[in-house]
Amino acid sequence: MKCPHCGSLNKDDAKFCKNCGNHINNSSLAYQDKFGKNNSVKDEGSSKSKNILIVCITVIICVAIVAGALIYMNGNSDDSAVVNDTVNTTNQSINVTPKSWKLVDSYMGSGTGVETYDIPEGKIKVKIFAYPKKNYEDNYLDVSSSTGDSIYVEWGSDSPVKTKSDEMTFTSSGGDSIRVDYYETVDWKVEIYKYS
Repeated sequence: MKCPHCGSLNKDDAKFCKNCGNHINNSSLAYQDKFGKNNSVKDEGSSKSKNILIVCITVIICVAIVAGALIYMNGNSDDSAVVNDTVNTTNQSINVTPKSWKLVDSYMGSGTGVETYDIPEGKIKVKIFAYPKKNYEDNYLDVSSSTGDSIYVEWGSDSPVKTKSDEMTFTSSGGDSIRVDYYETVDWKVEIYKYS
């Protein structure tokens, strides 16, 4: 045991220091190993407290770094985000709507005749529906465009009396029209759609 007054090494069960003669109090002194290291309970508790403090500070720093990174990333995400189909560009919003076929005109009639209708510019789809008066060999609905495209439904003498339909798609450059030629129909319908 080491003397707390002069530092001399004494026997473990000594009550007085052999060098300086001072009293060695075993109950108040901590156990010292043969290398002179103090392994007291007080120092162990102090060492554990220091370790816990270092771990807590490290955790706090890591949490702060992660939180800062998330805030930074969230703050910069508006520069290139697409939110609710809107593209944000330097103080302007442009609505982005997916393209689809939209009905722009619809025409109906019956009997026999020829009619002409203007069509808009762009990608066009024409759908036709017709129902004949009787089963003749020449009941029909013929729709042709000024672009050269056409669709045709007809009923022969052996055809069942029922509605027939057809459709065509083409591109109109503007100023184009469709011609509807129909014969012996109870009713017919032409729908014009534009892809936009």
